[in-house]
Amino acid sequence: MGKDAPAPPNPQQTAAASTSTNVGTAVANAFLGNVNQVTPDGTLTYDQTGSHKWFDPYTGQSYNIPTFTATQTLSPQQQAIQNQNKGAQLNLATIANNQSGFLKDYLGKPADTSNAPGLISNPNLSTTIGGGYNTNFGKDIGGSFTNNVDLATSYQGADDFSADRQRVEDALWQRGASSRAQEDEALRTRLLNSGLREGSAAWNAEMERLGRQVADERTGVLLAGGQEQSRLVNLARDAAAFGNESKLAGATFGNQSSLQQAQFGSQQQQAQNAAGLAQTQFGNNAALQGGTFQNQARSQALQEAYAARNQPINEISALLSGSQVSQPNFVNTNQPTIPTTDVAGIINQNYQNQIGAYGQQQAGLGGLISGLGQAGGMLLGLSDERAKKDKKKVGEAKGMGLYEFRYKGEPKTKPKHVGLMAQEVEKKMPSAVHTGKDGLKRVDYGKALGLMGA
Repeated sequence: MGKDAPAPPNPQQTAAASTSTNVGTAVANAFLGNVNQVTPDGTLTYDQTGSHKWFDPYTGQSYNIPTFTATQTLSPQQQAIQNQNKGAQLNLATIANNQSGFLKDYLGKPADTSNAPGLISNPNLSTTIGGGYNTNFGKDIGGSFTNNVDLATSYQGADDFSADRQRVEDALWQRGASSRAQEDEALRTRLLNSGLREGSAAWNAEMERLGRQVADERTGVLLAGGQEQSRLVNLARDAAAFGNESKLAGATFGNQSSLQQAQFGSQQQQAQNAAGLAQTQFGNNAALQGGTFQNQARSQALQEAYAARNQPINEISALLSGSQVSQPNFVNTNQPTIPTTDVAGIINQNYQNQIGAYGQQQAGLGGLISGLGQAGGMLLGLSDERAKKDKKKVGEAKGMGLYEFRYKGEPKTKPKHVGLMAQEVEKKMPSAVHTGKDGLKRVDYGKALGLMGA
């Protein structure tokens, strides 16, 4: 049923094709890149001067790889300049060679530093303070110092004002006594006039109300007495605090006076010590600056001595260095390159395309045969090549061509059909071809493919 699946590409042949393409591309790029140049200062030319063989260890193929030689030629003017420079370098080298002979004895003698000033490493500094230094800063406090003040630790409390509180309460209570008696008498009269009798529920309720009112008044009197007692206690406390503050202020004033007297004596001693320190520091700074100046003078003298010693050595080194040879400046040429062709990728992609087409062919043919089996082996299909377009042979079945196609009039977006061509089938098996009333040929696929009774 159809053609065999495409054979996979041979790895060795694929590698050989890829390597051959890469080598050829590299050689072509070498010829493109070796561009001869001509400048005012000279020329640069590339010539193929030979080749060598390279063997691919994987494929066993051999390749001829060209070798090139780059030749740089100076212009006549630049060549004359270079000849002059070479001659000057030779003369300078000869002088340096002749002068270097005296270095054998010269370098064996040390530099003369006898005229340099001596080095001062320990200046004469004073370790004592001028005018003396006194550590007694008048720590003793002049005058007397109070450290124990007789302060009041208590004052008249609530018990001391209980009699005053009682007098306030009695006065307030007595002031309302006549009003309370009148209210009591008026309530009794009103209740009797209302027909209520003593001991009744209504009578007792009104009397309890009056009792609560009297109790509230008594409570107010007690609160007023307590407030008066608190006021008197606060006055006593404020008086004791004022007395203590007065005593503390007096002691503090006396102590501050004594401290200021001691601090004045301490400040005088500190000023005297500071003056002595300043005098000593001034002398030490002068000694240090004198030593620094002499050491700087010594350093300058040593540098001059070493410079005089190195002068002939530097001259010889300069003679030996000579001058550099100038080279022509060549420009960057426009060098096109040929990209490497991925031959292996192309071969593998072609194989994948063949495999895909083969899969589609097998799937189409398998679907056709499956349909014939479901139809009992009898299937007449319009197979006249005159009714088809976009025809492409994708395989064979029973020695006859198997094609992909669309019927004329079908859009290109519609999937292709897979089937036989009636004209080919008629040549091989005429009994499987029938001509319709429309004059177009049809194929009995069951007979043509030998599926009768399948």
